Amino acid sequence: MGFLDDLFKAVNTIKNVAETFNKQNGGAYGQQQTKPAPNFNDPAGSPQNSGAQNVAGMEEDVQVDVRKEIEEIVAECFPQYELRRNVSPTTIGGQGRFLDYSYGLYRDGVPKLFIMIVGQKTCSHRMYRWSKEEAANKGITMINFVEHFPNQYDYVKNRLAQYL
Repeated sequence: MGFLDDLFKAVNTIKNVAETFNKQNGGAYGQQQTKPAPNFNDPAGSPQNSGAQNVAGMEEDVQVDVRKEIEEIVAECFPQYELRRNVSPTTIGGQGRFLDYSYGLYRDGVPKLFIMIVGQKTCSHRMYRWSKEEAANKGITMINFVEHFPNQYDYVKNRLAQYL
C-alpha cells in the first residue's frame, strides 16, 4: 500500500498548493482566467501600441502572414518568375503520395524553386520527406518557411534571392 499512500499524499499536496494559489490570486486553480477586452479606440490600449513585453523583456513581434509576404516579394522583386500555388510533386514526375509544395517559382515554364510553408511538426511527416526528396532528385531546390516564426519582409526576400 506504500504506492497508494504516496499517491494520496501527492494529491493532497496539489490540493494545498491550489488552495494557496486561490487565496493569493483570487481565482480558481485550473480554471481559465478571462482578460478584459482591449479598447481599440484608445491608441494606448491597442495591442500594437501597448508596448507589451514578452517573458524575455523584448517587444513582441507582430505575426506576419508568410504567404502574403512571399506573394508580395515575388511580385515586386522577382517579376521574371511565375509564382504557382499548391504545386503537386507529380508535376515534376513524382509518382505516389506527396505533400504539395506551397509555392513553386517557375522561369520560362521550368521550376526553379519550391517553397513549403510548414508548421511545428510538418518536417517529420513522411509525405513531406517524399516531396523534399522528389525535388532534390530533380535538382530543384526546396526551402521552408515556418509559419509561426516571424518571417519579416527582409528575411523572406533575402532567402528567396539566395536560392534563385
